[in-house]
Amino acid sequence: MHNKEMDAAKAHVSSVLSSKFSARGRTLEKQLKDVRRSLPKGAREEVEFLINSEHKLKHPVLRSRVDPKRVEAISRSFDQRSGNFNKKREKSRARYSLASSLVLSMLASSFVFYAVLIWIGAL
Repeated sequence: MHNKEMDAAKAHVSSVLSSKFSARGRTLEKQLKDVRRSLPKGAREEVEFLINSEHKLKHPVLRSRVDPKRVEAISRSFDQRSGNFNKKREKSRARYSLASSLVLSMLASSFVFYAVLIWIGAL
């Protein structure tokens, strides 16, 4: 496998991460770190495979262990495998999750406060 093919695969995956997930960072490692939780598990594993393959290509003995067919497949189909991510929907879901956790926390604390008041005989 040549470095040109690896660079092309990394560039394609990096462009998908930056356009679809708004990943920040110059290297693929930093972009993966930025969007790790947003990526589906399979897509995350593919990016990790590309990063590991890049490190193997730099080593003269491990270079033969890189699977060029898998790198090519990742490059071709990463856009589809990354899922149908919608940034607006994810932000809305995060807001609703935060609001519901706040309401539940306030409800639980008021219940505990009421139970303590009954226990000490104030009510």
